[in-house]
Amino acid sequence: MVMTTEERLAIIKQAHQNFLAKQKATKAFKSKAKKSTAKAMDKILGVKTRREKEFNEAMDKLDENYNHYTDADKYAAKYYGDVYSQTTRFDNEWN
Repeated sequence: MVMTTEERLAIIKQAHQNFLAKQKATKAFKSKAKKSTAKAMDKILGVKTRREKEFNEAMDKLDENYNHYTDADKYAAKYYGDVYSQTTRFDNEWN
């Protein structure tokens, strides 16, 4: 089988075009696969982070001290009255 230079170049050109088309198709497939994988991972991680957030909020509620009176001065005035005021009246004179 004898080929001319033009025929050989045409075959090489066709092989190159086939190679580029295959490479382009592979690149498109990989890109699509990466996107779908990324979406799946985001979905999985999104669920995990939402559950973690709900768990952390529930734990924060448990950490709250319900027995703590938030307004100490009001509490002392209400329950101890004059004893409290007599005890603390000189506190500011020390500074």
